[in-house]
Amino acid sequence: MKTKVSSSNVRQHNRFNREVRKLNKMIAEVARKRLSQPNPFAVCTASVGRKDKAKYERCVLQVKSQSRPDLLSKEMRNQIRVGTKVEMEHTKDKRKARKIAIQHLIEHPDYYTKLAKCFGGKH
Repeated sequence: MKTKVSSSNVRQHNRFNREVRKLNKMIAEVARKRLSQPNPFAVCTASVGRKDKAKYERCVLQVKSQSRPDLLSKEMRNQIRVGTKVEMEHTKDKRKARKIAIQHLIEHPDYYTKLAKCFGGKH
């Protein structure tokens, strides 16, 4: 027995898929940025060598501090995790909760941070 799928459900599903693709593009862009940053160990091995351990370690720390990685993907994953927990208050389906959380984050990337501030860190 086949069930009818309403056109509004199909539109919602398509919109959700577009939103997930946007989020995946954002995460992929951050990954590209991370890969384009210099490897501090290779830079310091080439410039100061490894014989003087203290000098080498200072060099590595300096190169790392100059090229801090963008933490968007880690933050976004954390926001999705927190958002899924919050949205589980409204549904028992984890997939639906994640979908709602992603929709909120696409509109406002810091939605759940602001929500936590409003409720005094409850979430």
